[in-house]
Amino acid sequence: PPTAHERTEILQKFLRAVHHSLTTENIEHFAHRSHGYTGGDLKLVLQAAGLNALWRAADAEKVDAEITSIDLEAGFQEVPPSVMRGILLEVPKVRWTDIGGEEGIKQQLKKVVEWPLKYPEEIARAGIAISWQSR
Repeated sequence: PPTAHERTEILQKFLRAVHHSLTTENIEHFAHRSHGYTGGDLKLVLQAAGLNALWRAADAEKVDAEITSIDLEAGFQEVPPSVMRGILLEVPKVRWTDIGGEEGIKQQLKKVVEWPLKYPEEIARAGIAISWQSR
């Protein structure tokens, strides 16, 4: 897939042919957050954004449709990156018995991580407050 700089250039090239209100900063922002998008994906995103702009213009009874950052955002929501299509994340099934040694550390991890998930009522009854936010 293209780099963020290359995606910026691709978006700028495609946007030259259409009426839009996107700033250079807008385009760079979208290019940086579009990791995994190919040039063809970006073309589809812009087509979706253009259709969104056309529908908005038609609803407002305007003759001229202009692609905005809202339209481009909608295009990205509609078109997933092809590099990520078909990728399924599989979480491996690991049991405590698969982890060798360090029994003390494993027991501490169980108390801190596993027990609050397994026994929330008991922990609440014991008056233990659990914060899931990092400090």
